[in-house]
Amino acid sequence: MLTCVAFTGIGATNAKVIQKLAVDDNVGEVYAKLTMLNTLASSVGMGMGLVVSAVLPDHGTRLCLLPVLGMLRCWAYTKAVDNLL
Repeated sequence: MLTCVAFTGIGATNAKVIQKLAVDDNVGEVYAKLTMLNTLASSVGMGMGLVVSAVLPDHGTRLCLLPVLGMLRCWAYTKAVDNLL
């Protein structure tokens, strides 16, 4: 049930972002570009995760990276949303 609610929230947020980015009713083009970037970012993130787990096999050491990665993610989201507002 919780997953369904999360996907509904993401869909509503994405629709608002796409509406804001679409200039000349090019919603399909904007959606295709966002989907491509999302797929690319997911693939790069998965690759980085595999490299980190291969380089740092200890769970405790990897846990120390969590706050740094969290702050980096928040910074990236802030930069991405700055141009939309």
